[in-house]
Amino acid sequence: NNFAAVMQDDRGTLTSGGTFDMFRMANDDGLKTMEWIISQPWSNGVVYSVGISADGMGEIALILQSPNMLKGQWWGWTTGNGHAFVYPQGMYRQDLLEGYMHAMYLFTRGASVDNIIPAVRQHESWSAWWYNITDCRAPTPCHYANVNFPVVNTAGWWDIFSQVQLDDFAGIRTRSDPDVRDKHVLIIDPLGHCSGDPLADVSNPFLLKESAKALQVSANLASEFFNGQFNGSVRSTLKRLNFFVMRDFANILDQGWWTSVDEWPAYQAWVLYLRQKGALDPVAATENSSASYSYDPSSPTPMIGGGNIPFVCKTGGNCGSADQLEREGRTDVLTFDSDELTSDLAIVGRLHARLFVSSSAKDTDFVVTISDLSPGIFGSSLWSHSMLVRYGALRMRWRDGTSNQSSPMQPSQIYEIHIDLTTVAYVFPKGHRIRVAVSSAAAPYYSTNYNTGKFDFGDATKLSVTAQNAIHIGPQHPSAIALPIVNVVDIPKNDRFDSTSMAKAEPSWLI
Repeated sequence: NNFAAVMQDDRGTLTSGGTFDMFRMANDDGLKTMEWIISQPWSNGVVYSVGISADGMGEIALILQSPNMLKGQWWGWTTGNGHAFVYPQGMYRQDLLEGYMHAMYLFTRGASVDNIIPAVRQHESWSAWWYNITDCRAPTPCHYANVNFPVVNTAGWWDIFSQVQLDDFAGIRTRSDPDVRDKHVLIIDPLGHCSGDPLADVSNPFLLKESAKALQVSANLASEFFNGQFNGSVRSTLKRLNFFVMRDFANILDQGWWTSVDEWPAYQAWVLYLRQKGALDPVAATENSSASYSYDPSSPTPMIGGGNIPFVCKTGGNCGSADQLEREGRTDVLTFDSDELTSDLAIVGRLHARLFVSSSAKDTDFVVTISDLSPGIFGSSLWSHSMLVRYGALRMRWRDGTSNQSSPMQPSQIYEIHIDLTTVAYVFPKGHRIRVAVSSAAAPYYSTNYNTGKFDFGDATKLSVTAQNAIHIGPQHPSAIALPIVNVVDIPKNDRFDSTSMAKAEPSWLI
């Protein structure tokens, strides 16, 4: 395709000079590389970029420099918001961040472990340390307006970057140069980084195939865009939003489908209230009550499944959806189940939890999971599964935002909190139930909160405080979740989303 390809090692990795700094100088390094490129006799002065995963963070950081030679990008399984990725709602993703940095130890000549892990722990709150890996957040300028070229955006529902990448896409769709806002394309595959997990691949090989397809379609589309074709044969088979609709994770024969739409489908928020005796109901409780549990940081509730990096993270279960029944059987987990669904229930959009909580400790966490509870054989519990659909958490000392710590919790006070359960496209099958589980840990996915109000590490048996935590229910404290219900006809199958029938042009890119 007559492209010259240049690959750049990140600062302080492999053969690159300098010291690894978690891409915090990538915008400046990338600009210097592009200036060198356009000075070469073989260059026509135009540059396109591709970055996958961590490399994509450095690629997106280029927009902070507003380089005039950059005319197109492909963002793959990545983000431009470093702090929200590492500390979502104040929760430290310790397993992912520190697992990755240990895996990078030799490639970074030790800097990833010796320098970055201590620095990330030190900068728990949002601060200037994060500015250079942040595309848009007050009080720093929002850099989405610097995007004056079309972007191909490949995300994954179970990817480690899932929600923060979708937020990036929403940002460029609304705040980039008006001439290109409608040219950006989003493709969301099922697995993202979880594609590399053998357990996930064996348990659902169909999802692996669809994720691979999404990468090839994205590459073909990027090739068109980088050749100046914004209405080519690949683009004609897609719309602005293209995503895989997932179904029944416990049944590998119940396959989902690709849909393509120009805007997110309209939805109706279905509010399900937590009620006494573990019920989950569209009608709120008429009497005030509470459900409580004891949370001991020396024996934290485990996380099973979720978005991780295979072979790097230590979180148990499949990467992606995993059966939650063992976790939900613990005494430090509360569960709430809906009635059996009388028809298939499609959700597309962002899920939220609104909880009214209290604790005996100064600080604690609240973790919410949403799962698909399938019936067992002949109505029994045999072969029943509670498959993870979405999850989220909030660290109470950051309940008012991640720039400044909130005041310590008071034992006699009930707090209203909102937990982001992120975005998904999923169909709950008829006859299944929706389960909500509430706990105060998801180890080691999130760092364990020692309930002291401090960012503690070390021996939990000596440093931690056991907390008595409660969820409050009833007319004064209507704890609930909200699901975005859509009509299935608004997410029609796109039979043309098929890499084998797309343009014959091979993917071309410049890194």
